[in-house]
Amino acid sequence: MSVADSVYFWIRHNGYQKEPAQKNLYDEIVLHEWWGKCRNNSAVKLYSKKNCPHIWPDKYSMAAFDKKNALKGFDVAEIIWGFLKTLPTIRRCYVILVSEGRQK
Repeated sequence: MSVADSVYFWIRHNGYQKEPAQKNLYDEIVLHEWWGKCRNNSAVKLYSKKNCPHIWPDKYSMAAFDKKNALKGFDVAEIIWGFLKTLPTIRRCYVILVSEGRQK
């Protein structure tokens, strides 16, 4: 199943109809999209990274990046955990991370 199909499945499953909110992060290398509180107090978030190797982006793998690279020190586990722990009222959360941009 493609990333787009996965996101569409969860958006439809959770009853969210609107376009996502979007924000570029890390010098526009990462696109953060989110669909807010859906049915049953759920949410869907997607982080797409561009021009980055297909690796799990954590503080260890990103430590090898040049100091000038905006992703130096990027840790997706911290992002996911930060999302989950700050939204205690949301019962269902779906976080999808994809490399090389959002697939269609």
